[in-house]
Amino acid sequence: LEAHGLFADCRAVVSGYLGSVATGPVVYDVAARVGAARRGAFWCCDPVMGDNGRFYVADGIPEFFRDRAISAADIITPNVFEAEYLSGVTIRSAADAVRAAQTLRQAGPATVIVTGVRGGASIAAIAVTADGAWISSAPFIDIPAHGAGDAFVALFVGHLLNGEESGQALALAVSGIHALLEASVDADDLMLVECLQGIVAPRKVFAAVRLP
Repeated sequence: LEAHGLFADCRAVVSGYLGSVATGPVVYDVAARVGAARRGAFWCCDPVMGDNGRFYVADGIPEFFRDRAISAADIITPNVFEAEYLSGVTIRSAADAVRAAQTLRQAGPATVIVTGVRGGASIAAIAVTADGAWISSAPFIDIPAHGAGDAFVALFVGHLLNGEESGQALALAVSGIHALLEASVDADDLMLVECLQGIVAPRKVFAAVRLP
């Protein structure tokens, strides 16, 4: 891509699951080169490490995210477990998630989104930027949702690139994932292709509410 001069056409780098710790520095280097080639390009790093109280990645990957990636990324999108590990803040509420995000912002990223914040029968994502904090909550749908985190990040970045501000991009991403999960209740896999229009432009939008 660099040899063909395509880095200058990139508006964003999105990274997620790393199969090997050796991949981390490569992603880090690519993000830095794209940033140098195009003013305004950003790196959205989903620090995929684990969930539900346990890590499921190779040794060294959590440390790579903690010690190198979050300080260089422009946006990070950890789930609750990952945000706790990276920030050292225990998350039991939306207010805790905001504190964890604010702590992580001090490490470098301009925007931190904490996903999977549970509250009663709802599940939320919380975005914290220099302009404040927003929460978008949707009814919790209890089905296996492998890949939903990847889809959420893709939607959020896509809406940002379409010109939405962070709060609205958050609301549209949460709403798109809710529509996807709702349509996938009786399916073996997420119905990404079948629900594409509803994912990108959801009919029901769970508005992002500004937090104090």
